[in-house]
Amino acid sequence: MESSSLLRNLALVLGATILSVVGPNILRSFPEGSIRDVGFPVLAVILLLYGFGSIERALREIRIRLRNSRWVFPRIGILCGVSRGCSDDIPKVWSDIAPEEWDSEVQPAAKAVGKKIKTKLIYASESFDS
Repeated sequence: MESSSLLRNLALVLGATILSVVGPNILRSFPEGSIRDVGFPVLAVILLLYGFGSIERALREIRIRLRNSRWVFPRIGILCGVSRGCSDDIPKVWSDIAPEEWDSEVQPAAKAVGKKIKTKLIYASESFDS
């Protein structure tokens, strides 16, 4: 079983347990309330939402909407090698054009069609968002 699936199942169990234990207390002390009676149920609901994957789906939807908005410019990552420290990088893998040349060609092509983009030379060993 992969770790994210295990975490999701654990979140479901913990969320359901907290909600079942603290839930009846909420109904009794609703007018007065306290941090314990409000904090635990909120934590339980968050754990349940995480367990069912709702939070990840909502974040993914937000990312997609931001990516498609007119205020956020698309970002293009151009692979320029394996890592910074590796001296035997092949700068033109599967292409006759160097990564720096790709960068200088993509910008004018985007401007020609009226799009604003951001380009960045990245290494395969670095962490980058898809």
